[in-house]
Amino acid sequence: MRLRGLTMFVAIALLIGAISPLPVFAAASVPTFTLLASYTTGLGNLSGETVAFGRNRMFVTNSVNNSLDIVDLSNASAPNRLSRIDLSPYGAGPNSVAGVAI
Repeated sequence: MRLRGLTMFVAIALLIGAISPLPVFAAASVPTFTLLASYTTGLGNLSGETVAFGRNRMFVTNSVNNSLDIVDLSNASAPNRLSRIDLSPYGAGPNSVAGVAI
């Protein structure tokens, strides 16, 4: 009896699926990117390493002089450095950064 009920359930599910099939979605299109602006630390090609974002701010670690740049992104096409924090009192160069919501 149980097998007959299961068979009936599967048959009904197949029938419903044939009558109203699930919609088929097109493959996602490939995203395109447009460069809005760039930011340079002014410390050389290898200085800006790790970046984090938060509240229209970009935080960039600089290995060349062991510092952290805080950059204003309220105008995304013209990033503006607000501050550079010297991290040398805290040890060797930074290896990560996390955005902070304040």
